[in-house]
Amino acid sequence: MRYVLISLLIFLTAIGGGYAFSVFAEELESRFLLANPVPAAPPQHEPDESETTGTGFRIVINLASRRLALYENGIQTKLYPVAVGKEWTPTPTGRFVVEEKQEDPAWADPKREETVVPPGEDNPLGTRWMGIGGYYGIHGTNAPSSIGDYMSNGCIRMFDEDAQELFSIVPTGTPVEIVYQRVVVEKQADGTVSLYCYPDGYGWQGLDVKDALNALSRYGVQDFAEPESLAAHIETSDGAPLPIAKSYPVRTNGTDLNFFAVQDGEEIYLPAAPLFHAFHLPWEWDAEKQTIKSGYRVVSGFPKGEGVYLKADGLEKALHLSGERNETGQFELTAPKKKQ
Repeated sequence: MRYVLISLLIFLTAIGGGYAFSVFAEELESRFLLANPVPAAPPQHEPDESETTGTGFRIVINLASRRLALYENGIQTKLYPVAVGKEWTPTPTGRFVVEEKQEDPAWADPKREETVVPPGEDNPLGTRWMGIGGYYGIHGTNAPSSIGDYMSNGCIRMFDEDAQELFSIVPTGTPVEIVYQRVVVEKQADGTVSLYCYPDGYGWQGLDVKDALNALSRYGVQDFAEPESLAAHIETSDGAPLPIAKSYPVRTNGTDLNFFAVQDGEEIYLPAAPLFHAFHLPWEWDAEKQTIKSGYRVVSGFPKGEGVYLKADGLEKALHLSGERNETGQFELTAPKKKQ
């Protein structure tokens, strides 16, 4: 395979053209890596919220989506398209840090020390280099058409202007997390939860509906997703968003209750099991009558997916509570005010 690739490079360079130049640039980036065998899929680590919260900066790169996200104090502030390693020279996953930063770097071939490309338009590193360990780094490029694809020999390429911006923001020591995550769930400011599925560029991660439901459970909307729609979305895996429902963390008296109210259309639903558990109340579900009973109180229940829910307008009858979304996007449970 290595000799076939080198022959192809010689041919493309000989005939000229933009594509040949792009391929030649990626060969320059780290030629020595081409001799390495294709690695098996590494153990996958998916960052949880604790790894994108806290103080300072953190970079998270998803190889499946070809996106680099910058977090500041736990909030995503930037999202950049990137190019990552080809299938036979994949970008490694794991935890790294920005070890060094260079403006206008020269590129030296690690196998041929006499081969040095000075700063300038022919330099495959572009104008900025942020080393993350070994021969790997985040850098600009002189082949912008490669961004968004699997084109490098393991490094993370950015549009040069994006690399300059990131370089100006993050200091050395910034943590870098590289993952391969084909399913991504994002929540917008209005509470809308959407599912994204990306192609399996490295052949490392198969997907099924169960994987999608598990990902959606992070925001409590898994029971509001149609399995047929999820299966079709996984089959397509084109990175387009699939909106599911709106999700609001539930709290009462300043305490988070660790579950979500879900808005589907105009209705807001609360999951019965964690709701009654939070207030230490027994409850029973009558599937035939479609009702929830707690003590002497009986309210309508609604089966959704694997769960049972009650509507927000049934809270007062079921628990002598009222609920509404507050200005911070949470669903606040309170005792109803007594009429004067």
